[in-house]
Amino acid sequence: MRSPPVPECQKRKGPGRPAGRPSKKQDKYIDALMEAIATGAPYTICCAACGIHYDTFMTWKRTDPVFAAKVEQVASRAALRLLSKIEKHADDNFAASAWILERRFPQDFSRPEVQLNLIQQNNVTNDHLTIVISAEEARQLNAEGEESRAKVREMFEEYHLRRSNGGQDASTSVSMSVQQKFANYLPDSGKGVNRSA
Repeated sequence: MRSPPVPECQKRKGPGRPAGRPSKKQDKYIDALMEAIATGAPYTICCAACGIHYDTFMTWKRTDPVFAAKVEQVASRAALRLLSKIEKHADDNFAASAWILERRFPQDFSRPEVQLNLIQQNNVTNDHLTIVISAEEARQLNAEGEESRAKVREMFEEYHLRRSNGGQDASTSVSMSVQQKFANYLPDSGKGVNRSA
């Protein structure tokens, strides 16, 4: 009795080596991948949507110049398509124009860099969050915060009245110094706003 012929994908390749799993680098997978890339989504998402591991995709790009060129062409077309949508809105929306300029000419049109450091309670390494703002921005923030501070003062007064009129011992209510501290809180007037307090 003869054994059935061995499929090509199961034939041994080279001396003593099994053929392994068939490659996903087939037209149906590549077409699906190119369709996903054409949406403008990141490569990782495109690969996941098509069932292709990102490392495999990158290997294909690295080892197959034709495939790599096709990927770049499809991705570039997607970028141009999305950019044209933004440009259409630029006539009516200044933010769209600013967005394009910030990304195309960052050295000339990008926003000034904001320095951020993070302060954490009980942090041994003393990392800090520092937000550097201009004096005008600090004045604006203080002006905007005045309404909130007034509401806090009002809430403390109502709370204090309720607590003292309820026959409770005055020592159980929030101390006046704490009330004043919260009601009159103003950030440091130094270079930055200190939010660590």
